[in-house]
Amino acid sequence: MNQTSPSHRSTAIDPSNANIIIGTIVAIVGNILISLSYQIQKLVHRANADGKRSYLSFPLWWLGFLLIVVGEVGNFLAYGWAPATLVAPLGAISVVSNCILARIIVKEPLSHRSAAGVTLALLGAAVVAYSAPTSQSEDAAAAS
Repeated sequence: MNQTSPSHRSTAIDPSNANIIIGTIVAIVGNILISLSYQIQKLVHRANADGKRSYLSFPLWWLGFLLIVVGEVGNFLAYGWAPATLVAPLGAISVVSNCILARIIVKEPLSHRSAAGVTLALLGAAVVAYSAPTSQSEDAAAAS
């Protein structure tokens, strides 16, 4: 097939599109911050298992809260730079980073079943992201 023909449509993301790259990076960082916040707050919950103190009195809990807010704002902003068909599947990164950070921070074991689920989530996200339109205008053209 002639690659210069107008009917040819590349499904790969064009690296020269800075907005898509920025949106992708912001979404990835946002999802990792969200995962980190969950693990930090889980540490506080475990440390306060007896419930003698309010979680609000732990500075570490507030750090976790701040990280989740920053992560979610980052995810929201990522939709302004990159198409939703690319940003939304990147949410699978939070599943992966949750598994990794839970093992490192709270010393939770990673079962074979969880590892298989993480692998499938990554494969699914990669397929959807690879199939995403290369630009916002291409996304609109495909819808019509």
